Amino acid sequence: MNEKVLDRIEIEDYPLFIGYKLPISLYNKEGKLMYSEGTEITTNIQIDRLHKMDLYQLIDKINPENQEQKKLEEKITKVQVHPFALLAKAELKLATIMKNLLSDPVSSKKDLESLSAGLFKLINTNSDIVLGYCHWPYNDRSGLNQSVICSVLAASASMIIGIEKNKIIALIQGALMQNASSWDFQIELNNQTEQLTDEQKERLQRHPVESAEMLARAGIQNQDIIDIVKYHHERPDATGYPFGLPGGEIPQLAKLVGIADTYIAMTTHRAYRKVFPTKTALREILLVNKDPEVELYGSFIKTLGIYPPGTFVLLKNGETAVVIERNLDNSIKPIVKSIMSPNGTPYPKPERHSLVESGLEIFRCLTFEELVQANWYDLWEIQKTEKN
Repeated sequence: MNEKVLDRIEIEDYPLFIGYKLPISLYNKEGKLMYSEGTEITTNIQIDRLHKMDLYQLIDKINPENQEQKKLEEKITKVQVHPFALLAKAELKLATIMKNLLSDPVSSKKDLESLSAGLFKLINTNSDIVLGYCHWPYNDRSGLNQSVICSVLAASASMIIGIEKNKIIALIQGALMQNASSWDFQIELNNQTEQLTDEQKERLQRHPVESAEMLARAGIQNQDIIDIVKYHHERPDATGYPFGLPGGEIPQLAKLVGIADTYIAMTTHRAYRKVFPTKTALREILLVNKDPEVELYGSFIKTLGIYPPGTFVLLKNGETAVVIERNLDNSIKPIVKSIMSPNGTPYPKPERHSLVESGLEIFRCLTFEELVQANWYDLWEIQKTEKN
């Protein structure tokens, strides 16, 4: 029988959520069993506790001559982290970058480049899943997570247009850092119930210029990034801020981020504001701005579809479903997974339907008040993959 030893694990590599079953047994550093293999996560408190613990697994002791074999096995087989978990982790990484931007600009710049490159790869390889994250109604679409979602939406649309890779990565960086000088202040405002004071409004009006200056002081010299941060609140009808530029003077990448920013605001549930469906929101943005660059808005419509991934819908047969994949040839016929029967009984496992092949049709989108519980890990399953 092989001798067993403790091997430290990174719990962040596992997509913890309510209903998830642990694939391995977990021990503390003294070798005491903390959680058995197959234990089901049942509460958010349990998830928080796991993230705070120093955890280990038991593995076979490897002889020195077999170390290379172990490294090879680790390279070939690894648990793939779900894109939802990676995007949630991006918010935490962005918070660290923001906090250290001026105190440690070299590391912050390097971390920002790494984060944006990782997001580019994620968007490019998991386009429907990342759009599902952006439209997942249980996500907090404010603060730094709003910046992450904005970067994903704008970058996804830019790929449809055919913008070159280095420009898209700059776009992602600019969208992430759009609130560099005011990110903590804006988080405070999200929790504020009373109207903004004049002083708060003035600070918001200043933040694009102050954020751009902050990035320059941190040594970020890419003009595309600076322009995105400085001009992302300008609007084609010249009603934006801080300069009130007309559409022809707003850089294209900044305009893309501005469209994504406005779209998020219009499609996010707030107690004081109604939510617009995707198609209506984009049409309203186009009509209000009267932008001659209509292809930018067309790229958003094509990117998202009428029913973007993550949209909860009622099918004409009475089932409740979630859109999981777009149909680029027929946007009203996406791929969905039914999660609830017509009589309101949740399905044990979501049932996948291609609306083209099944003949099923979407009746309408659910309102925020009609949303039902769903598990994103069951909707967008991933498998173990081989690493080249």
